[in-house]
Amino acid sequence: MLYGTAKVIVEHIAEGQPYSQVKKVYSVNIVYFDLGQGDDYVYRGTTTFVGIHNNRELELSEKQKELFQKSSVSDLYPEYFVIKTNRFDEVAKDRLDEWIYFLKMAEIKEEFTAKGLKAASQKLDILKLDPADRKAYDRYMEVQRSDASFVETVQLEITAAVKEALKTNTEKIVENALRQGATREFAAEVTGLSFQEVAEIAARLGL
Repeated sequence: MLYGTAKVIVEHIAEGQPYSQVKKVYSVNIVYFDLGQGDDYVYRGTTTFVGIHNNRELELSEKQKELFQKSSVSDLYPEYFVIKTNRFDEVAKDRLDEWIYFLKMAEIKEEFTAKGLKAASQKLDILKLDPADRKAYDRYMEVQRSDASFVETVQLEITAAVKEALKTNTEKIVENALRQGATREFAAEVTGLSFQEVAEIAARLGL
């Protein structure tokens, strides 16, 4: 757990950045065995500094609170969560318990409302497919992506063609208007083009 959080911190701070840019890391560890001794199924660990003489906790100064945008020292350090699924009694009392139930039982009850559970369940269903069905599913999704890309490309081409046709038609209107003696201001007004655009068309036509 310590190595993982340290690695995340090191890999996500750019060379030359000040340490004030170090991001808060939350380490969530899901274990299916007894890690340490204890009868709870969710443990939370934070870092605090307590005086050995007065037993008072070290706090951030007002300037440090402003710099780090944090209210306490523990907010700066990694926060650890250990979820011991084997200790969970399979009774979901809140949304966190719903996730733990899912992690332990690999299923979701209809009454569960925790955010993200439905998507996680769909992913799990895919992972539980046998190799042949998984390959068929991957091929199906590839066809879906290919079809979506084809439709997107066609839409872009149609849009570009329409824009080009409208542009050509508008320029033709400007040309006819100018050849019939209309002013550039009038041509710009009736076509919606700017005076500069009309002037450029006139210049190309030698009008």
